[in-house]
Amino acid sequence: MTLSRMTRTLLCSVALISALGPLSSLSATPAAEALLDAIDVFLSPQNMKAAGLSAERAEELLRDLKQRRYRRVRALGALSILAPERALQLLPQLLLEDQDSELRAQSAIHLARVFYRDHPAQVQGALERALKTHSGDQRLCELMRLELKRAQEQQR
Repeated sequence: MTLSRMTRTLLCSVALISALGPLSSLSATPAAEALLDAIDVFLSPQNMKAAGLSAERAEELLRDLKQRRYRRVRALGALSILAPERALQLLPQLLLEDQDSELRAQSAIHLARVFYRDHPAQVQGALERALKTHSGDQRLCELMRLELKRAQEQQR
């Protein structure tokens, strides 16, 4: 027995809607947060503007420890795009103080890959302070050394 194309489409639609959960929860999710939660949408100034994501909102979500890790990491990336000067101030602080080891790692990666070229002394200083502060976290220290080395090599 074969299903007609219309029946298959209808069944797929019902399955998709069921997987999404209650529709009321979808309408309650602001577009900016939905963008940050998306796993297949590239963060660009254009799509952040279209979603109404401001640098202030990105920073607010980044600082909110109750937010999911993925949303906080995406907010870190958004802030680096929307307000790079603010991100450059905030990332060293997060690298030193944030409770989430993955957010600290992403802060180190963003500092090295996004900001080293234009601010090498500031980034190197932040990473060196973090290496001392987090000397017991071997994975993070190895990542910071690797990122710093890559950034220095690309500078040459």
